[in-house]
This record gives sequence, structure tokens and C-alpha cells, in this order.
Amino acid sequence: MDKNEKRETLIKLAMVVKEMFAQDPEALYLYELREKDRMSYLSALKTSEEEGFALGKKMGLAMSRENCSARTKRKIARSLKKEGFSLKEISKLTGMSIEEIKNNKVKGK
Repeated sequence: MDKNEKRETLIKLAMVVKEMFAQDPEALYLYELREKDRMSYLSALKTSEEEGFALGKKMGLAMSRENCSARTKRKIARSLKKEGFSLKEISKLTGMSIEEIKNNKVKGK
């Protein structure tokens, strides 16, 4: 079935449905209620999907920043360790725990 045939079939179906509703106003009312409900559901679904995508994007960016921040802290801690700063001083400056600094795999002076 090509596009034109499909279009004509849909138009014929719409005409039959229109005629059916013209004869039964209550059926038309119920149909409109169902359509409103369906459209409301689809709209809510789309909104939820968009919000979920936006939240995922924000979380991904935050995690990326966190990873970058953690890498930067480790790099700074290694530099400070090489310069002879104490574990306590490095901890204060970087916000890392002393255990994290010890596990940073760089030997100090």
C-alpha cells in the first residue's frame, strides 16, 4: 500500500467514525474523554522522559566533575608529598583523608 492509498483508507475510516459519532453523541463524548486522557498520558510521559534525560545529563556532568576533581586532588597531593608536606597538611589542603593520601602511590621526601 503506497502513501496515497494509505491516506485514502484513513480518510474513509475517519468518515465512518464521524458518521457513527453523529448518530451517538454519548459515544462521541466518551471518545473525546478517552482521547483527552490518552493525550494527557502521552504528554506526561514525554515530560517525564525529558525530565529524566535532563536529570541524567546533570548527574553525568556532576560525576564527571567529581572524577576530575578527585584526579586533580590526587595530583596536587602527590606534588605536595614530593615537596615534603606532612600527611596532615596535605589532608587539610586537599580535603582528602590521610588514608587516601597514603594510598596515592607517590613517595614523599
